[in-house]
Amino acid sequence: KAIRKSSLKLCTSLFKSYGTSRRWQGALSLLGEMRRAAMQLDPVSCAAAIGACSKAAQWQRSLWLLRKALEEGPRPNVVAWSIAATACEKSAQVEQAFKLAAEMQEASVQPDVIFCSTLMAACEKAQQWSRALHTFASMQSWRLQPNTVAFNTAITACSKGQQLAHATQLFADMRAGHCVPDVVTFSALITACERGDAAPQALQHFDDMCHEGVVPNAVTYGALMGVCHVSHKWRRALQLLGEMWQAAFAPDRFAYVAAMGACSKAHSWPEALDLLAEVRSRSIPLDIVMCGASISACERGHLWPFALQLLAEMDDARIPPNQITYNACVSACTHARAWASACILLDSMQARLLEPDVVSRKLVVQACLASGKIPLAKELFADWHAKK
Repeated sequence: KAIRKSSLKLCTSLFKSYGTSRRWQGALSLLGEMRRAAMQLDPVSCAAAIGACSKAAQWQRSLWLLRKALEEGPRPNVVAWSIAATACEKSAQVEQAFKLAAEMQEASVQPDVIFCSTLMAACEKAQQWSRALHTFASMQSWRLQPNTVAFNTAITACSKGQQLAHATQLFADMRAGHCVPDVVTFSALITACERGDAAPQALQHFDDMCHEGVVPNAVTYGALMGVCHVSHKWRRALQLLGEMWQAAFAPDRFAYVAAMGACSKAHSWPEALDLLAEVRSRSIPLDIVMCGASISACERGHLWPFALQLLAEMDDARIPPNQITYNACVSACTHARAWASACILLDSMQARLLEPDVVSRKLVVQACLASGKIPLAKELFADWHAKK
């Protein structure tokens, strides 16, 4: 009996090793050898075998092993059920995860906080925030006390579903339950505020987390940069960029795009162009959004030659300009009464098979009228109506 017990512990260790190395085939082979040797699994080794398949993203095999254990023994414990649910969650199989939850109730196994958190994580991936909230509410009927992970998962599900009110209420419940929020909590809340157009609330959460000694991570800063972008808070965006460098979180192009967009929308075009120079000095690759934000800054600063230069650089970098980019360039030329350049841009759009829209055509006509090119303006206007 002692030898058999020692052998079972060895097999459990092997299952865990197979899980760590994602070798699910080895775990199934070991199960076959155990059966041939008439060795019975216990709940711990059973969970380890399921875990080996789960970690290798083999959710079907994880469920098969769990259900086989239900039929033949040993009776799976809540850990085994949670591991199988994790396999479904990691593979975005939300319906399978909830089917598993129903089977768990039929087997009279009490869910724990880990199992419920896994179900909510599956809902988060499937963009099913209401289902995640229902699962969270069910924890009370099971007399389970949500921990930080459970709250974080529910808040993140609401954040991804653009449900700021629900995310805020969950955070209030978390505080009331004396559950300590961490960086994941605050990052999810700030993201919810970004998507819910609640910039003051997002910035307050950031100030609170710093005051409470919670260190921001890259996700936190990324969400905050998005908040600054949509709310035109360019000074705060520049401050955050500096903080990211100080905290050894090298800002990526998305952070710079957000900062440049905030500066551009706030008509702080010198700062936007300074950021473009910084991007170049740090060898961060340009993209269509970054170039668009820079050209928009040139438009607002009436720097039409620089806007045209940026458009040419996009060609050199093999970044195809879109209609928004062209319209910003045309607008910059129109403000400067550079009618010839505006007309050339209109022709360039058509050469690229980009059909000029109402905005671009109106701007070119305005540039011609402002420059006294009345016949040309009439010709363009007539051509525009003929193509309608």
